[in-house]
Amino acid sequence: AYTLCLPETHLLTTPPYSGPAAIDFVNLAGWLLSTCRTVDDVRTAVQSTPIWNAPVSRLWPSGTPMPAHLEPLEDVAFTEHLAVHDAHGRNLVVEFVDGATKVYDNPAGVLTNSPTFPWHQTNLRNYVGLTNQESPAYNLMGMPVTATGNGSGLLGLPGDVTPPSRFVRATVLTQVADAPMATREAVNQAFHSLDLVSVPRRIAASGDYTQWYVVRDHATPTYYVRSYEGWTTDSHDLHQLGVTGDGPRRVLPLPDATG
Repeated sequence: AYTLCLPETHLLTTPPYSGPAAIDFVNLAGWLLSTCRTVDDVRTAVQSTPIWNAPVSRLWPSGTPMPAHLEPLEDVAFTEHLAVHDAHGRNLVVEFVDGATKVYDNPAGVLTNSPTFPWHQTNLRNYVGLTNQESPAYNLMGMPVTATGNGSGLLGLPGDVTPPSRFVRATVLTQVADAPMATREAVNQAFHSLDLVSVPRRIAASGDYTQWYVVRDHATPTYYVRSYEGWTTDSHDLHQLGVTGDGPRRVLPLPDATG
């Protein structure tokens, strides 16, 4: 489970004072990962549990000064939607919009930032003709016209780095990719696909860029991580980390250019 930016998110900014215990949004993904095994469990949990959106200042440890660079965010609440995947290959999207918890099946398993998931799904209707098959030659008023090269079936695939365009590219890549025969092949293919939807540094003047890449094997479960600064891949078998609910918190460094 992970979250991505969705400014359309609307949740209570104070916890309810009656009924079941509430979960604050910033801890939602961790709570679901620690209590749910399947997307069906997640669907039940988010629809039966009050969820509220605490501003950063409410979540900061009491008595600990907030760093200066975070002070402008002290009254800001998180606005994101949630992507969920399980070991059976099933996927959900959870959004909190218009005062309601909305849960969507996500057959392609793809999600990017804003707009909402239904908007992204509707936008796919603009690209129904995209295919990895080459466009056939045709006759234009007596002149034979053929495609200029490989990939002609994907003419019209958006190439910018906005969330809607990256959603379309990720969906198409997911549909046309070969079914991998082994874990190593699957991980390698996933990283190549991520290259085509990542945001390079300085492509946006705001400074936003893809700082790291993650490929998850939900069956093992193993995390494969690459940072922007280097192409070495770190793998972390979650069963081997030895993390327990009452044990110390562990921080795993991102690989850099030197490995």
